[in-house]
Amino acid sequence: MDKYEFNIKVEQIKKMVSRGDYETAMKIADTIDWHRVRNASLLSMIAEIYEKNKEYQEAKDILLLAFERAPIGKRLLYKLTDLALKEGNIAEAEAYHGPSLIIGYAPCEMHSIKGGMMHCQDEMKKAVACGYWNLFRFNPDNLKEGKPAFILDSKAPAGGYREFLMNEARYSRLTREFPERATELFERNEAAAKERYEHLLKLVELYK
Repeated sequence: MDKYEFNIKVEQIKKMVSRGDYETAMKIADTIDWHRVRNASLLSMIAEIYEKNKEYQEAKDILLLAFERAPIGKRLLYKLTDLALKEGNIAEAEAYHGPSLIIGYAPCEMHSIKGGMMHCQDEMKKAVACGYWNLFRFNPDNLKEGKPAFILDSKAPAGGYREFLMNEARYSRLTREFPERATELFERNEAAAKERYEHLLKLVELYK
């Protein structure tokens, strides 16, 4: 997409927002790669569009991009916190009358992420997007309300699994020290990730 087409789509989005048509605005927003946009104010507006459509995860992802562009913005931090609460995942775990567990993918310095720990949030998103890390919830109490007990929040893997692994030195160094073994292990690891996602889809059907 060139700059001219991008500007036209942004104007269309703004027009839809002024009309209160957030659904159409989101459909247009879906056609744009926001990772390439540097304007924090524009990214904040796009995040609000996803929030209006209750697509809280998308809103958070866009807002994190805005925060990377303007890390001193207190308003951005407030909105990120607000979106986390709206998703309700933490509150859901706290409200459960019994043991509850929250597990997240949290890179550390030993992972040796390219570019350093300042890209930690981006690495988390990549882990989920490529299928390395799956987001799901299990709450037996949902059954009492006629809701599914098992909820899979992760979308189908979007590709880029090998690229994700190569972004962390703990994996990429294997290609230098044991190239043939590394290739075999990476292929097996990606295959296992795909099988895991298929298994999670079966759990969705099982706990409906």
